[in-house]
Amino acid sequence: MAVYLDIAFLINFLFDAEILFLTLVLLSKRITYRRIVFAAFLGGLQGVFVFFPYFRILSLPPVSFLTPLLMVIIAAKPVSVREIFEGYMFFLTSAFLVGGAMAFLKLKIIFALLLILPLYLAILNIRKNIFKKHTSVTLCYKGKKIEKNAVYDSGNTVFYCGKPVIFGSKKIFFELTDRNFADSNILSEINADDLCMVCYKTVGKSGIAAGIRLENAVVSGKSFDGAVICMFDGGLKDEIILNGIMA
Repeated sequence: MAVYLDIAFLINFLFDAEILFLTLVLLSKRITYRRIVFAAFLGGLQGVFVFFPYFRILSLPPVSFLTPLLMVIIAAKPVSVREIFEGYMFFLTSAFLVGGAMAFLKLKIIFALLLILPLYLAILNIRKNIFKKHTSVTLCYKGKKIEKNAVYDSGNTVFYCGKPVIFGSKKIFFELTDRNFADSNILSEINADDLCMVCYKTVGKSGIAAGIRLENAVVSGKSFDGAVICMFDGGLKDEIILNGIMA
């Protein structure tokens, strides 16, 4: 059977590029096309080198599973082990689904590449419906202002005395209150009038979170005076989770 290496490279390159693109969408990561192209280029090279006798090692299962991991790291530039794992699983799952659909429907590669379009539109629709997106927020407390990246999530419907509640990591509280990491309890010296104890409930978890009342929180030009930010150490993927009304 004749194998055309240029066609083999092109097929692998295009397939890897579309799966990487889909992976970044699922991870809500910034799309950087040059990183996608470089990662997909490496994947395309592996797909070609396996046909050479001296590079048959590239077809072994360990290498076949490590190559997607490398491509995800290059394309997504993950910031945590969890994000690496999520990106890796998204890539493998998407690849198996698209590859399985190609085999089941007996599609030629040019038509199979179009499978990414309805899948991409479906993901965008899901993200739109759950209203989860990355944005920036400016927090003001006792005259100090900090601007941070945050995630807006419609699932956060917690309020305290009619004011929206934001959830943040301990690091955010250190910055807002000018404390250092040696402080064992940064809330102990907060003015009692500013301290808030907020009941919350998430999927599979509920409790009471301690927080502080901000002067305001500004999101997309909208100011939310008296908003509350609570410290939440429940494994936040993002440092700040905005309230559902802060769209």
